[in-house]
Amino acid sequence: PFGEFIRLDQVGGHTIPASSYTVRYGSTIVTFSNAYLNTLSNGTYYYTMVFTGGTSDRIRLDINRPQQTTRPPAPTPTPAPPQHPRRMPHTGDGLFSFAPLILMALAVVGVSGEGLRRSKKRKEYEKYIGKWD
Repeated sequence: PFGEFIRLDQVGGHTIPASSYTVRYGSTIVTFSNAYLNTLSNGTYYYTMVFTGGTSDRIRLDINRPQQTTRPPAPTPTPAPPQHPRRMPHTGDGLFSFAPLILMALAVVGVSGEGLRRSKKRKEYEKYIGKWD
């Protein structure tokens, strides 16, 4: 009963200071202060109310706050692209790197042209003179 309430004890622990809770009438209602609740970590706690005529049954209190997650570190910002596009490094290759290809192409055209010219001359010769030996 409310009028016989003396104190609140934690089972297997100590007496809870009166400043950590309030008691009111109506089957003896105990309300813990926020300051006291903030000192408790997640878990289950048991209490008994001490009255002039004895103690109450165990009272169970479960604290289950969401675990605070640590924020992942902020991503490292990527450097901004340069304002001016990068120029390719000078390697020494230029217009003259194609010179051998151009010379080979000219040689193929020249040799083919000379072959065609000789073939045409041979046909003309055979037509008028006879077989070329």
